[in-house]
Amino acid sequence: MLLNHCWQRGVALVCCLLISAVELSAGESLARRLPPGALVSVEVNQTAPLLQRVRESETLQTIVDSEPYRKWAASGDGRKVRGGRAILEGQLGLNLWEAAERILGDQMMLALYPPSGRPEPDGVLLIHLADDEISELIRTKLQPWVELAEEKVVATDDNGTWLLQTADQKAFAALRNRWVVLASTIELRAATLALLEAETGESLANGIPWKQTEIESTDAQVSVIADLAGIQTLLQRDRLLPAKTDNPLASLLFGGLMEVGAQSPSVQGSLVVGEQDYSLDVTVPRGRSAVDSAHQTLLSTAVESRALTPEVPRYLGGLTLCRQWAEWYRQRDQLIEEHVLPEYDKFETGLSTFLPGKDFAEDVLALLNSPMSLIAAVQTYPHLDGKPGMQLPAFALVLDLHDPQRGADVFQLFFQTLGTIANIEAGKDGRQPWVMSSEAHEGVQINFARYLDRPRGEELPAVFNYQPAAAVVGRRFIAATSLELCRDLIVTLQQTPELKIDDSAAGRNFELTLEPAVGSQLLELNRALLTAKRVQAGKTLEQATQELDALLQILQSLTPMSLVTDVTPEQTVIRVSGGWK
Repeated sequence: MLLNHCWQRGVALVCCLLISAVELSAGESLARRLPPGALVSVEVNQTAPLLQRVRESETLQTIVDSEPYRKWAASGDGRKVRGGRAILEGQLGLNLWEAAERILGDQMMLALYPPSGRPEPDGVLLIHLADDEISELIRTKLQPWVELAEEKVVATDDNGTWLLQTADQKAFAALRNRWVVLASTIELRAATLALLEAETGESLANGIPWKQTEIESTDAQVSVIADLAGIQTLLQRDRLLPAKTDNPLASLLFGGLMEVGAQSPSVQGSLVVGEQDYSLDVTVPRGRSAVDSAHQTLLSTAVESRALTPEVPRYLGGLTLCRQWAEWYRQRDQLIEEHVLPEYDKFETGLSTFLPGKDFAEDVLALLNSPMSLIAAVQTYPHLDGKPGMQLPAFALVLDLHDPQRGADVFQLFFQTLGTIANIEAGKDGRQPWVMSSEAHEGVQINFARYLDRPRGEELPAVFNYQPAAAVVGRRFIAATSLELCRDLIVTLQQTPELKIDDSAAGRNFELTLEPAVGSQLLELNRALLTAKRVQAGKTLEQATQELDALLQILQSLTPMSLVTDVTPEQTVIRVSGGWK
């Protein structure tokens, strides 16, 4: 909002203006050069190598060559953007990519402050240019434009410092050597200039703890700190996030993270982009001990440093949650809005069909340890003479049982009842009934559903993707939509030690992993169907094919992605990582 406002106030100010001859030490944060008291601050380092890699990447070329991009480029907005780029490149005498690398590619920082007499926050943007030549070029090229806009922009020279401000005094800037300052108030500009010239003084680094991270010169890093307590005070609110939600799934997945965020005075984030990978870390200096008992049920952990989600052949993705399942369900009224609670009663009524006479919290969830995993994998079809018209991934649920014998009995009962009900509906689904059968695989007994006669055909209904199977490996119960996936999980779990369970210790709380390249294989298997649907939606066959090819190429260029959360009594760390080939 602030940057957009300043942009509208004058082209001259967007140029980035320089101040002072103070040089940066290697790895030094610009927080020491900005005034204290910021609500949010964002620092960006070493983006030039990243911009160069993006410019030269095959992924960018794929996007530029894609039909959606060509369509946008031919639109009115696209022509305006290309025209503006041509004017800017002509004025600077530089390619836009080179200009961005030299202007924004070294170091810059944006800080937003409480507003002073207006709704928008005040702010200052500080940029350290890549070289002295680009500074001279900017001033030389902008000087005529500033003189042309003399009624709207006031420019003065103060001992080599080029000072500019809009006539309505709503945007202020300065330029000298390799420093750029763009501010919303003259006070912020003056304070920033003073800190640039001084070696010591009260600065942003003294106010909010700015965690310095050493990075390689080839890495780009974005660091963010938000003063949540200051934002809360400014908004005059008791808390930034509600203690209860009206979405049970969102509460189960993210309710614990939302609560530690609501209790924390600040949050820190750091994004590091390497040559072929990236990592985003968000640290909240509050952990399990900061929240009430209801939210603590969402912040339990499995005490292991290794990955929690079992991987299998053709692994597509997986999700593992660590929760105190029974206690979470008992305290749901402390986590969910009151008007949603009747839905839980409906759920229990429906569940009684599968587990008659069982209390969900006491007789089902109490059987579970903290981790629960959901796994997806591309499947083949050894149980068919042919394949479904739409090939869906296979899914499996892996439960860690507190009481393996009793837990296995209860969940096997659920599995058998589900199979019986599914057989009653078989005619409506357009398939044969299932016959419950069993086999031994790697010394483990599997109960599964099979067809009396092997289905035949190349365009079978989607329901033929499923062949339910269940097994117990140690204290872990597997329920899968595919016998093949169940077999693969048995092998994986036999090779994986059982987790040590301690719901109050430091450890992993949430884990999501994805394999984009495997996802592209699944899309390729369904190419004919996906292309036909795009044609039915109004695309030409060529357009539909090009769009799918572009998507497949992007997915194939990506390496595995993950989102994990580690929790201790004192802090919570969220990490997103991935890469490209």
